[in-house]
Amino acid sequence: MKAGSAAKLIVEALLQRFLPLSRRRIETAQAQDGQYLRPSDPAYEQVLDSLAMIARHTPVPLLEALLRWRESESPKGANDASTFQRKLAVECIFCSACIRFVECCPQEGLTEKLWSGLENFVFDWLINADRVVSQVEYPSLVDLRGLLLDLVAQLLGALSRIRFSSVTERFFMELNTRRIDTSVSRSETLSIINGMRYLKLGVKTEGGLNASASFVAKANPLIRPAQKRKSEFYHALCNMLSNILAPLADGGKSQWPPSGVEPALSLWYEAVGRIRLQLIPWMDKQNKHIAVGYPLVTLLLCLGDPQIFHNDLSPHMEQLYKLLRDKNHRFMALDCLHRVLRFYLSVHAANQAPNRIWDYLDSRNITSILP
Repeated sequence: MKAGSAAKLIVEALLQRFLPLSRRRIETAQAQDGQYLRPSDPAYEQVLDSLAMIARHTPVPLLEALLRWRESESPKGANDASTFQRKLAVECIFCSACIRFVECCPQEGLTEKLWSGLENFVFDWLINADRVVSQVEYPSLVDLRGLLLDLVAQLLGALSRIRFSSVTERFFMELNTRRIDTSVSRSETLSIINGMRYLKLGVKTEGGLNASASFVAKANPLIRPAQKRKSEFYHALCNMLSNILAPLADGGKSQWPPSGVEPALSLWYEAVGRIRLQLIPWMDKQNKHIAVGYPLVTLLLCLGDPQIFHNDLSPHMEQLYKLLRDKNHRFMALDCLHRVLRFYLSVHAANQAPNRIWDYLDSRNITSILP
């Protein structure tokens, strides 16, 4: 049997299992306002696992089959709540399947046209979600639409592992085309920024770390102009960077710092250090910036130059202690203290004198916040 024929048979066999399960999910989602799409369905999860395995070996026929399924199941014609509910359910299922697909598909497994099509799907939803399903006109679909946009963001994150430069270039291009401030462009900009929160930074190779450092430098919240409601824009970028950087800081010694990439690491330290120094006086100007600024500044301190980390750890912790007394920022400060101390213990403590470690842990009875 020819390889092409075998691949077609494998995909068809998988679709025979996928079709009834996906249809059941769509129908149940319509009956239960989308809640059925959230809990795990063991049979459906098993099909997605099989899909991921096939994506490694026969990606093109599999993705083409998923695209045909999406086209056939998407409702046509009427514009009412039931129609949009079905459309959102179909898109959720398609997106969850694509996430598994992209996580396992080799970069060379798809043509540029197919990869670009997935990117376009992601950005089209981030930009046009409110045009397709208005939150104002269809308030009952807000949760289902939110679920879809979260899956879209996860798919963007999966794509970034393979197509980091393409995804990030598209991100900055979309921001730059919306510099003229209108309520529509502002809403689209915030949706695009929020959709980047699962972006995966490459740090294991020199090329990957260079690209990541360049992205972080360009995403510096305070260097991007905003005409109106600046804080909303800056806060969105701060939250985006915090979400992107957190996995690096929380991964422990095995994740950070990367080894064998010293020239790129210097550029990285320079980029994160510059942002941190700009954010600190910005936060000091107005209290409304503290809630989004301190989590990001904490991450930038952790992932910055080790010598600067050791020099600035104590004063940074002192600022967080002060914020513990503020009921509006108490939980944020506690999260930051927990993160920076966990990072210190997992990444740096092995090279520190025991008495210095205890200086940090004994201060302000800090051991009470550690797990």
